[in-house]
Amino acid sequence: MTLIREASSVFKIKELRKEVSLIRLQGNVLLFCLILLITGCNNKASIDTGLMSTAGPESFQQMIKQSETIVVVHKTGVDTIKSSENTITTIHVQFEVSEVLKGDSELSQQKINIETLEQLRAWRDEGQENYILFLEPHAAEAENKFYRIVGLTLGVLKIDQSNQVFWSKGLEQSGSGNQFYMDEEFRGLSLEDTVHKIKIAVHDN
Repeated sequence: MTLIREASSVFKIKELRKEVSLIRLQGNVLLFCLILLITGCNNKASIDTGLMSTAGPESFQQMIKQSETIVVVHKTGVDTIKSSENTITTIHVQFEVSEVLKGDSELSQQKINIETLEQLRAWRDEGQENYILFLEPHAAEAENKFYRIVGLTLGVLKIDQSNQVFWSKGLEQSGSGNQFYMDEEFRGLSLEDTVHKIKIAVHDN
């Protein structure tokens, strides 16, 4: 009887391991399908696929390193360039650069174009026009160069009317009950202090 019980236990453990492996596989398949759904699942998905990123920087230091350009900007306009069947809308957002914290200093006082997705939390606040953006090059069309946000939406800091900087207001974003690292780094800082902090980090990297 003891041998039978032991054999039964071993069999149950093996079956349980198979179930766990199957659940993990199903989870990966669902994640893949979700990414395909968001990107449009069609031959014209190259723009969105380029915008979507399955992994962004995992720390402020990585954010600094991965960003080719970091700028303080004012939003000046939005153009809808594509609306797909699954309601994911690609937009071009125009910004005027007030200060360059990393990258080409000649961008100062110039207009830049960001290609992004309309549904992202970064663009949902009505009346929000001032930002610090962490950017990487994305595409070029005719005479226009387009950037994208590092980490899709991670590299967007907002500047409120009192010149306080924040990534989110009162939201726990890490999934573990802790603040997202961009919140931890910048929440409560003034624009002046934030600019100073970013410039030091750029210099150190």
